[in-house]
Amino acid sequence: MITPEEARTRAENNFRSGLNCTQSVVEVFAAELGFDPKTVMSIALPFGGGTCRMRETCGTFSGIMMCLGMFKGIPGGDKDVKDDIYKDGQALAERFKKSNGSIICRELLGLAPLNSTQDHTPSSPVSEARTKEYYKKRPCPALCGEAYLQNIWQPEKKRLSLNKKLLLAPMATLSHEAFRRSVERFGGCDEYFNEMINAGSLLHQGPFEKFYMMSGPAPEKMVWQITGTRADYMAQAADTLAQLPGLGIDINMGCSAPQIANTGAGVSWMTKPIAETQTMVHAVKSALENAAKNGVPSRRLSVKLRLGGENFTDKGFFEFTDMLVREGVSMLTLHPRTQKEKMARRHPRYQYVEQLALRYPHIPVNLNGDVKDKASYDFAVSQAPHASGVMIARAAASSPWIFASLSGLLGDEETDMQQLALDFIDDVEKYQPPEFWPTRLQRFFCYYCLNFSFASYFKTQMINAKNIEDSRNRVREYFEKVPQDRYKKL
Repeated sequence: MITPEEARTRAENNFRSGLNCTQSVVEVFAAELGFDPKTVMSIALPFGGGTCRMRETCGTFSGIMMCLGMFKGIPGGDKDVKDDIYKDGQALAERFKKSNGSIICRELLGLAPLNSTQDHTPSSPVSEARTKEYYKKRPCPALCGEAYLQNIWQPEKKRLSLNKKLLLAPMATLSHEAFRRSVERFGGCDEYFNEMINAGSLLHQGPFEKFYMMSGPAPEKMVWQITGTRADYMAQAADTLAQLPGLGIDINMGCSAPQIANTGAGVSWMTKPIAETQTMVHAVKSALENAAKNGVPSRRLSVKLRLGGENFTDKGFFEFTDMLVREGVSMLTLHPRTQKEKMARRHPRYQYVEQLALRYPHIPVNLNGDVKDKASYDFAVSQAPHASGVMIARAAASSPWIFASLSGLLGDEETDMQQLALDFIDDVEKYQPPEFWPTRLQRFFCYYCLNFSFASYFKTQMINAKNIEDSRNRVREYFEKVPQDRYKKL
């Protein structure tokens, strides 16, 4: 990553080389944020001179706003992202005004008093020759450089510029509140998908449904995923879950586990007659719209899906996703494998994520599958650069800090791996019913134990724990026997 001083020098040199003020700013970071510099500079061109030399909003400041969009923006109209960017943009404007007195080009150039309300006649559209005298009377090179020190480079902003949202996948027996708390201890992720809720069980008020509906520790980040076989149950479940805090409802069309798919749920919705699936999606969307009319906050409808069944074709797949978008689905998350491929393919077919992102530029399209560290993240994103986000599943179970690692939030200090395990056990005891304790602990430790020198031994010990207190004792016993594994620099 380029340093602030290097950025300042490069921005100033860009302006002195003939680029306009907006281009000078955006060129510095375009490539590092995953954008083609030539394309970005073409887009930036009209904003120079306070927009086409009309001396309105400073072109340097417009460049800052474009960098903010490249840094944090996504395609589409996601309200939370929009509000977050607007908040940051206003803060950047205040900092710029505090440093320079204004964000208006003519005021910065001394062509009008600060905070002037007088009418202004635009300058000639013909740009001036870049001479030594021109640079002497223009503050623009310094403004371009200063933008990076006082506005774009913010010491308090810790996340790296991944330019992608990070999402926790819905995983049976894993994506519950106790596990989310482990992830949140390291700074969390952008969205938490819960372990899927069976629509029928929810409506019949099974004894354990309330535990699936727990929204901590970050209710505002929750996405409630539903599964089922009946359109009416799915719609009613969506209405019920819309009353909870969170971002929206997700329909599971990706689970290929036989116990789900063989009942007509999960990926089976992709292999049914398309009209049947369309009826279900329409019913769920209508339920959310009706809830909004009755005062419930508007909830996003999303779908997590695969490529389809074994008779998958490009034509059939895109006809299916076109139907979803027509019916009001406003986010797609694709695991680009077919129903039976599972992990058989060396890499998922990420090119289909890219095709979806380009086909539906007005909604977020997320990538899911085989992202387990920075190297695999970089590879996946290189195959689908227009993806809005990356969803991570099992790797988060073995490394609850993976989102923090990808975002650059981890420091140099070591983590107490024993305490992390014990905290998880405590949270399972607090946020899950006793009937769930064995499966939740066994599933987590199957992955978590992979971090240690004697992974198989540790995993076997944890799977065979007799009860929750025995689980605690076995964690302590392992680290007493292998003390070098206790503290880990992540």
